[in-house]
Amino acid sequence: MKKAICQMILLIVCLFLLEGAALAMEYSADVVSTSNGRTVSSGKIWFSNDRMRLETQPTELKGKMPIIAITRLDKMIVWIVMVNEQKYMEQNFSGMIPVSESTDNVQAQKQLLGSEILDGRTANKYRVTTTYKGKNTATIQWLDADSGIPLKISDEKGQFVQEYKNLVVGPQDAALFEIPAGYQKFSMPFGNLFG
Repeated sequence: MKKAICQMILLIVCLFLLEGAALAMEYSADVVSTSNGRTVSSGKIWFSNDRMRLETQPTELKGKMPIIAITRLDKMIVWIVMVNEQKYMEQNFSGMIPVSESTDNVQAQKQLLGSEILDGRTANKYRVTTTYKGKNTATIQWLDADSGIPLKISDEKGQFVQEYKNLVVGPQDAALFEIPAGYQKFSMPFGNLFG
C-alpha cells in the first residue's frame, strides 16, 4: 500500500509540473493508467486551478477501498483520504522540489510531432524533453488543441501511459478539494512517504 500511495503522490506532483497552462482551468475526466499494456489503475480526476482530486483504484488493491488524493498547491500538501475509516493522512511536499529550482534550473524543449484524434478531440502530440540538474527526461504528451489540457501522457517508450477520457471542462465543486467533514487526521503508519 505504501508503494501505491508513493507512486500516486509522485504522479500527482508530476502532473502539476507538466500541465502548465492547464492549471488555470477547471475540468474533470476519467483517468486510466497502464504499465507495459496492463491497466494499473483507473478512476476520476478533477482540476480547479491549483487544486486536484484523484480517486483511483489501483489493480493491486482491487476490491479494497479506493485511494483518494487531494492535492493543494496553495498549501503544498497532499491529503490521502481513507473513506472507509473516515480518516486522512497529510503529506507536505514543499521540500521535494524547491520552488526556486522548479523553474530556474529546469529547461524544457517541446517538439510538435503532429496531431491525432483522442476520445473525439483533436490533440497536438508533443515530445517534451526536460533537463533538471543535467538529467534529461522525455515524455510524449497529447494536449487538447483548444484548451491545452492533457489527454494522454506517456514515457518515451510507451511503457507507462496515462489517458484522460470523457473530459468535461467547467467549474468544479470547491468541496471536492477539502477534507470531508468529520474525518480525523492520523499519522502515517509507515513514516514519511518521501524520507
